Parts: sequence; structure tokens; C-alpha cells
Amino acid sequence: MHILTTTSASLDDLAEPIDLRQTPADVVALSFTDSDLAGLAAAWKADAARLPSMRLAALRDLRHPMSVDLWIDSVARHAKVVLVRILGGYDWWRYGSDQLAAVARERGIKLALLPGESHDEDQRLIEASTLPRAELDALLGYFREGGPANMSALVQRLARLAGSDTAVAEPVSVPKAGYYQPGIGVVAKSVFLNVGDPSHLPLSGRREGGVAELNIDSVGAPVIPILFYRSMLLAADVAPIDALADALRSQGMTPMPIFVSSLKDPVSLAFVETAITSLNPSAIVTATAFASGAEPGAETLFDRAGVPVFQVIVATTRREVWEKNQRGLAPADLAMHVVLPELDGRILAGAISFKGEIDADPALAFRAFANRPETDRVAQVAARVAAIIRLQRTERAERKLAILIPDYPSAPGRTGYAVGLDVPSSVLAMLQDLKEQGYAVDGIPQSPRGLLDVLEVGGPGLTLQEYLAFSAALPEGARDTVEAAWGRANDKAHVNAPPSVLPTGRNLFTSDPRTMPTSTAYDLGQAAAEEVVRSYMQSHGDWPRSLVIDLWGSASLRTGGEEIAQGLALMGCRPQWDAATGRVTGIEVMPPAALGRPRVDVTWRISGLFRDMFPTQIALIGAAASAVAGRDEDDSENPLAAAARAQGKIGPRIFGTSPGTYGAGVEELLSRGEWSAREEIGRAYLEATSHAYGGADGEAISAPGVFEGRIADADLLVHTGDDPGRDILEGSADVAFIGGFSAALAALGRNADVIVLDTTDPKKPRPRSVGEAVSRVVRARAVNPRFIAGQMRHGPRGASEFAETVDRLVGFAETTHAISGALIEAVHDAYIGDAEVRAFLLRENPAAAKVIAERFLAARRRGLWHPLRNSIDDDLTALIAEAQASEVAA
Repeated sequence: MHILTTTSASLDDLAEPIDLRQTPADVVALSFTDSDLAGLAAAWKADAARLPSMRLAALRDLRHPMSVDLWIDSVARHAKVVLVRILGGYDWWRYGSDQLAAVARERGIKLALLPGESHDEDQRLIEASTLPRAELDALLGYFREGGPANMSALVQRLARLAGSDTAVAEPVSVPKAGYYQPGIGVVAKSVFLNVGDPSHLPLSGRREGGVAELNIDSVGAPVIPILFYRSMLLAADVAPIDALADALRSQGMTPMPIFVSSLKDPVSLAFVETAITSLNPSAIVTATAFASGAEPGAETLFDRAGVPVFQVIVATTRREVWEKNQRGLAPADLAMHVVLPELDGRILAGAISFKGEIDADPALAFRAFANRPETDRVAQVAARVAAIIRLQRTERAERKLAILIPDYPSAPGRTGYAVGLDVPSSVLAMLQDLKEQGYAVDGIPQSPRGLLDVLEVGGPGLTLQEYLAFSAALPEGARDTVEAAWGRANDKAHVNAPPSVLPTGRNLFTSDPRTMPTSTAYDLGQAAAEEVVRSYMQSHGDWPRSLVIDLWGSASLRTGGEEIAQGLALMGCRPQWDAATGRVTGIEVMPPAALGRPRVDVTWRISGLFRDMFPTQIALIGAAASAVAGRDEDDSENPLAAAARAQGKIGPRIFGTSPGTYGAGVEELLSRGEWSAREEIGRAYLEATSHAYGGADGEAISAPGVFEGRIADADLLVHTGDDPGRDILEGSADVAFIGGFSAALAALGRNADVIVLDTTDPKKPRPRSVGEAVSRVVRARAVNPRFIAGQMRHGPRGASEFAETVDRLVGFAETTHAISGALIEAVHDAYIGDAEVRAFLLRENPAAAKVIAERFLAARRRGLWHPLRNSIDDDLTALIAEAQASEVAA
């Protein structure tokens, strides 16, 4: 046993080993980007007869250490020159860099390890290379400038390094940003005329900086800049941009393609700023990835443009992979093209292309890929942009707008409810603002209650027959999708809840998923984890051996991954970060002596949103579990390794619902109240947690019953509350997850602590039992006279808040059996026992009054509350009757 040994695991260790089965060559080149490889392939093929042999490979195929070893033994060790371009720097291909460096020095190979655009200098790559610094800078210059001429010169230079007598040209400068015209190329100024073939636009005959200059006509069509990466242009891989420009033009718009090296590059940014100012666009379409990089709250390029910005995805995912993938896009595309652009407020318009294989010379032993546009998706984006422009050009008084507000058919009395928001009052304010801005808005209600009354009256709708007739006209695929989500339309009285939809437009917090957990989040998470084990030791006199953590996507975004860090710290692990970018590259397993306590076997119950947004973090957690399970440590120090040895394998430790489903699986059962024993709720919770997650891409595997075993072994559940703006009696999620776990324990005949970890002040984490946590909320908020008075000022929305509080309080009592009857009575007396509050409920929101009375009666019926007054049941029944009469009168 090696108690002082520290081990580590890279995310690359999770990839499947691949044998490229290449044969040796004099010159070998590798890169993460298809554009680099395609450019090198084209340059070599153009002069292959006079060049030394060459092999190309994609670094994505050499992620696993075994793949690297196989490739080095069969190819690299026999080469004269090896060139590798690592976009993320040394830390993104650490094992390969180290192994190549060793082999190159042993065999006298000329090795060039080059960074990408974001690394002006990577000292570790320079030191690992065997070529002098001046030669490395020259080689990198060809990539930085790019384009066919520079790729040809690069291949010639590599040939000379391999011993050929070839002439070498220095890199030729290519603009960092500029206009692009399909059918022409780089132009000084660009415009699509609304007539004719764009390839025959009139040229002025002048040339400036080696590019053609177009005559600019006066164009009345809406101008739509299309931002895309310069690397696509230099690799002649712009088919998606050409297709999108053509589709926009067919919709009567004037597309203006603009290439940039990066929106963080000062030259490119200045060019785009100037272009947008002069073009006065109606909207912007961007195919650039990531976020703008502005500090939170700071104005971005797109803010200054002041027009809608549509994010299209030129996916690095291959189409066949996308079709089979449970998430669709690969994790890198999700992060670069969906999550991060959201932080700029861009509107997701979807993927317009995928990678497809193209013909490559077999002599290179390389499968080349290029962007292949999706015709229907391109057309859909153009139609969507056209629709927003039609709306812009419609007089405000003629525009037809819909304001959607939340409603909960299974939660009466909470129409317009949203945590921390007064939706009815907000809608009234919006209506007034719209009217002042020239929109046709008549008959605005005078109060929130009046607004809800108007909504409850309803209006003309569709009969079942009309609905079926309309749906029959839909494309079969669209109709099948609707029915799969909502069920078939029979009597239209009830439909199943559909999958959630991820919103767009700055609804998320400014966290880069690639950096999570951040180093700060890890420090805070580690402190919280130590507080959890310390509290458990105080209560039980021993360390916890196994626990379950609830892991939510929204919380992880807010905190930068503190909850992830808590679990890793409990396991005795910490992330490894790329020093230059802060991105997480792997994990380090610390020795027991450094922990001062045994490791904890951590099981993670992830939410649907976390599953969808953080496949890389799922892979990181899986790598940590595998590394810990493989250590040679005493059973008493490492319960996960002990379990792996006993079972002969490492069982899954990350669980969630099936792909495309959300929640804890008990929400509908709780809202209907159609259950007799809480064990039924527990079984529903266990059955819903039906899939294990893991692997390099965080994929799901059906694993019915496996999560049940993890709960049976757990000493406690940790459910973290990080948001100071809400508490566990607001919203259905907390009671569903905490209550589901507690009920599952009852169903399994097991006992475990249920801990609500309060990290609203991250420097002072406080673990509390669920009973203590609920009691704290009730005493501080629910029955506080100031809170009650404040809610009464909000009319029906305030009454909804009372109904929400009672519903969740009784829900915790039903599922955990840990809520004191005294708390229920205190809330009853504050809401129903007070004549003024009771009258307020009946006046402002009779449905809320009714549900409050029904929930108190449910607590009585299930034996969770035993008031001393015998008249309670009669009083509650009378309140229900009064509420029903008030609803009818309204």
C-alpha cells in the first residue's frame, strides 16, 4: 500500500483506444482541426511527386494513451520530421507531447509542437520540441496566416527539414478579417444584389491588397452580416456560408459574409464594429463559437449592434454521430456553439452543417472531413431571420404579440406563479409599456386580480374535430413528435407534460463549462464537503462511508461547479487545470495521509439539465471514480476500492432519468395526491432514476435497479441550496428530490441522514437536517408578519405564494416524516387562523384558499398533524366551500 502516492487521471483516459493502422513516412503532421489537415493534404497532393512521403492524423483519434503508444511505435518513431498543432496547448495533449518528446530525443527526430490561436507562446511545447525556437516560430507563422499558398510553403519547408533540396518561401500575410463574396472570394467590400448571379457581380477593375473590389449599388433590401471564421475560408471549406448566403438572398435579404480570425482578436473586432456601423444591419447571423469574452454586465459587440443576433452552428460533429447521439451534438459543440454563445444573448438558430468525409489521397493514410450544409436547416434559418425582419417592418399598431405566462393545471391557485416574481403585475406593466410605445392594446385590467379574471374567462378555442383536422395537415414527422411529447388528442382534457425546453438569451450565468469546477469553486466546495463530514462525525461518532449528492445544472452554472467540487473533495480528488486557460483537463487523487480521513464513496444523482449541459463534467466525475476505485488502499480508507474489489468491477456512480426526461419522477404523483403510503413515492423515485451515465461523452446506459443499491448503502443524502433568492419551500424541485430520496429509503427499509447544505454564504457552509432546514424557513419567512403583509400587497400573486408554501411544507411532511406538526400548525394559524389573511385569500385567489385548505386536510388525514382544536376539520371544510362559491361568483 502506498499511502503517500498521488495519482492522476486525464479525461483522455476515458476515450476508446484507436489503432490508426498507418504505415511510416518521412514527414508526419497532426492537428485537432480538420482545416489544418485538409490544407496540408491539398498542398502535398499538388506536388506529391517531388515531396517526401507524408502521413496526416487527427488528434481527436489519439486521445487515449494506448492510441498514442500504438501510433508512436508504428509511425512517429520512424519519421524524420513530426509536426503537431495542439489548439489547447500542452495540457490538452500532455501524454502525447511527453511521449513524442522522449522518442524524438532518443531517435534524433525533428519535432515541432505548436500551439493554436489562443496561445501566443507555450513554453512547455517549446521545451518539448527539438527544433530551435526560430524554426518553431516560422512553422507556426504558416498556420497563423493560413490559406493554400502558405500551406504549400509549409509543406515545402517540412520537406527541407526531412532532407529534400526544396526552396522555401516565408509566410504570406492574409487579412485577419474582411468581406467574403461566394463565387469570388475575399473582396474589399461585399454586397449581394437582389438580382442576377452573385458570381457575376460587376467588378470595378481595381484590386486592393490582392483582392477584387466590387462596385457598391444602393440596395434597399435588409442587410444581414454573416460572421464566420477565417480558418474556414483559408481551408476552402465555406459551403455552409455559401448556402446560407444564397438562402438569405432568396428570402429578399442582402447577406454580407464577413470572416474573422476571432471575435476576441482586436483587429477582427475593430473590422466588424466598423462594418456593422456602416452597414446598419437588420439582424446578424454568426457562426463563430464561444462567448464574446466581455466581463459580466459589460457591453459586447452585439449589444452595441442593437439588433437580433442568430447563432448558427457549423458543427464539428459528424452527421452520422449526431443522428445516433443521445444529445445530438458532441460535447465540444454543445459548449462552443450552444452554452457559451448563450451568455452573449444570441438566439440559437440551430445547426446548418455537419462534418462529412471527403476524398483524400490514400498515400496520406488520412480520412479528410469537410463541412456539409444541411439544406433544410439552412432554409429554416433564413425563413426565421426573414420572419423577424417582417416583424421589424410591421407598424407597431399592426403587430400581433402574445405574452405567455406560467400556469400549472396540477397546482391550482398558482396561475402566473414564478419563484421570486410577481408575474401578473409584470404583465400589466408590460401592457402599459407596449401601449405607450404605439402597440394596439385595449382594455388593460386595473389590477392583477382583474387580469386573472379575464384570462380565466377564456375565449374561442378549437373543438377536438377541428384540432384533429389541423393536425392532419402537419408533416407526419412533426405530428409524431408532438404526440410523442404530449400524447394523442382524445378528449383534450389532459395531456402528459412535455420535455423541458432550454431557453436562450442570457438566461444562464456566466460560467465556461470547460473550466468547471473552477479553482475558486473547488476551494469553496472542499470547505463545504469537510463541513458535511465533520457534522456527520459529531452526530454519529464515525466518518460517512457512502453518500448521495443531488447535482443540478442551474446551481452548477451559478457557482462555477461548487457542488461538483464537493463530491470530488469527499472522494479525495481535485481537478487539474490548464494554467493558461483555466480549463479542466483531468483529476488528481490525493493520498489518504493528505486527507486526514477516509475517502467517501460518492454517488451522484444528476438532474436532466445537468445531463444535457455538462457531459464533460460527467466524464470528469467518472474518471475520478475509476481512479479512486483502482487504488491499492485499505478497505477502511477507500470504500469505493473495497466495493470494486469485492464485485470484481467498478459499478456506476452517476445516475439520472432517461435521456429527454426531467425531474425526480415523483412530481406528478405528489401533485395528484393519489397515493396511500410514501413507499409508493419512493418506488416512483427509484424507477425514474433508471439510467447510469459515464464514458468520455457522458452517455446514458439503461441500468434499472442499480441506483436502488447505491441508496441502500448510503449513509446520507446531500442536497445543496446555493441561491439566496429562494428557499426549499419555493418550487417543486426541492421537495421532489429530497422527498423522493427519503421515501425511497422508506421503501427499502433503510435509514440515512438527509442533509440540506446551505451554501448561500459560500464562506460559511451550514449542513442542516431536513427538519431543521424547513423549520428555519417557516420561522424566518413563512409565518413572519412582515412577509405576510408584503405578500398581501401583491394580491393574487401573494395568495399563490401562501399556497406554494403550504403545498411544499405538507409535501415535505408526507415524504420525509421529519416535519413537526407544530410547524404545520404555525402556518395554519398564520394563514387560515388569521381572519384578515383568510379574507384576503378568498377575495384575491379563491383557488389558492381552496388548495391551502385541502393540503392541511391531507396532513390531517395522513396523520402528520394533530391539532388540539377539534373544530379544525370543520373549519377547513367550510373554507373549501366558501372558496368554491367565490370561484363560481367570479
